[in-house]
Amino acid sequence: MSQAHEELRHLPVPLSVLDDSEGRKRLVALVRLRDDDQWIVLGLLVCLALCVLAWLWFFEFGKVNVAKISDPLVRELRYQVDLNHAPRSELLQLPGIGATLAERIVEYREEVESYQDVADLIKIQGIGAKKRESALPYVYVGDCRGQGFSKGDRE
Repeated sequence: MSQAHEELRHLPVPLSVLDDSEGRKRLVALVRLRDDDQWIVLGLLVCLALCVLAWLWFFEFGKVNVAKISDPLVRELRYQVDLNHAPRSELLQLPGIGATLAERIVEYREEVESYQDVADLIKIQGIGAKKRESALPYVYVGDCRGQGFSKGDRE
């Protein structure tokens, strides 16, 4: 062995002789961390992983959750409801109309008379001017026979 190999033999690491692709012998030091150092490296890797997860949660996912909570709930209807033909389920989607009022609207048109105008909503017990005004953009009154619209039609 050469003088360089002899100097490497004095190192406090295990050495091994390997053949390279040209068939020459090479002295290789097999470096391995001590057990205590391995635990330190593992601890640092775990800390790094926790920091990355915390960063992702706080800066990426946290923003989405805050945005969802801070936005007011908005109910948006993309169609209008015919007071003379709409089922109870459609009436429930109107702003300010709950289960009781939806049932009263259906009962009125079935038992008393068909709606002639959207202003007729005021005849329903529990619907005042404010509730009627809030529902006004979302309702219309179709003809009793299902043809045409009356003066309370779409605007």
